[in-house]
Amino acid sequence: MENINYTDLETKGFLVIKSFFNADTIESVKKYYALELAKNQILGNSNKNHDILKASKVAVDLVSPQLTQLMTEINQHTSIVVNTIPNASTYISNQLVNHNWHQDHEMYYTWQSCLNQLNFWIPLIKPDPAQSGMDFIPHDVLKERCPDLYDKYIVGKGAKRIMAGFDNTSLIIDDETGDKYPVSFDLNELAVTPEISVGDLVIIRPDTFHKTQDTNTSRVAFSVRCVDINMVIRKDVFYSGCDRKRTMIQNNLASYQRIIDQFETKDQCTLADIHTAF
Repeated sequence: MENINYTDLETKGFLVIKSFFNADTIESVKKYYALELAKNQILGNSNKNHDILKASKVAVDLVSPQLTQLMTEINQHTSIVVNTIPNASTYISNQLVNHNWHQDHEMYYTWQSCLNQLNFWIPLIKPDPAQSGMDFIPHDVLKERCPDLYDKYIVGKGAKRIMAGFDNTSLIIDDETGDKYPVSFDLNELAVTPEISVGDLVIIRPDTFHKTQDTNTSRVAFSVRCVDINMVIRKDVFYSGCDRKRTMIQNNLASYQRIIDQFETKDQCTLADIHTAF
């Protein structure tokens, strides 16, 4: 694939590839989204943290060939290692989930590092390129403004939120440890908002702070995760942490059951032990 600056994933933490998927692929994935939506209305959602829908294997199969080739390109042009699409793909509607600034939580609780995982974020419904997309805080800008905080607590980490402080300051809250990190300015000053259309592909490092741009129009995205299957996951890290972490795990217990089963007899395992790849 030509003219793609993959190093943006290392410097900025996200990358937008315009017109990556054709209309036929998008329409086919949308049909499976409609099926999952109807099923969810009957059976309900087992994830009590977020109102998101689990995606089926057949939907992921529609985009897997292109994403697999893309993973190879990313491995060749960056230090990121991704080689597997685990059973962790979802549909997200901004009318049901309106995220404020955050790093990814649940994937970090399970995989314990954000260095070798990516989120392939595919808008399926998005009427206006300038609205209802996603805001980002680029890594290079955040590191320049908050170097000590960035190096110690941000890069490669996850499960953090940003809240407004007093007098145009910000507060970063760590939902892994319960710690809080004050920032002397408003982190919204660092935000960028790329225009995103149906058919585009957005690749996001999960340690990148991002949020829902707005809910002015109805937007649905298909989120496909990729990861290094050899990542080591430790029992002591999984069971450590603050009350919010434990609550979020309990609210989506089915997604963590395999790792809980592994840790009945092991002190550590790999992603291959707990996640079935598509």
